[in-house]
Amino acid sequence: MEEFNYSMLSRCGVDVFISSRVEIRRPASVEIGSHVAIDTGFYLTTAARIGDYIHIAPYVSCIGGADATLEMANFTSIAAGARLI
Repeated sequence: MEEFNYSMLSRCGVDVFISSRVEIRRPASVEIGSHVAIDTGFYLTTAARIGDYIHIAPYVSCIGGADATLEMANFTSIAAGARLI
């Protein structure tokens, strides 16, 4: 199975796992901190600033326009199947 291409991201910390089955529409607008896990089925259409010690559970969708931003502070998570619109 292919690995996620971390080089497409604006910034990526250490100890980061992103499932190969993740779709990020604007990867150059995504910053990811350290100690982050993003599980299968995550779908993101906005920019994002994801802090440290984050878990995004399977099959989460975050849908918004080009001017929207998902911001996650350190030590937060999003539950499986959540829809952020």
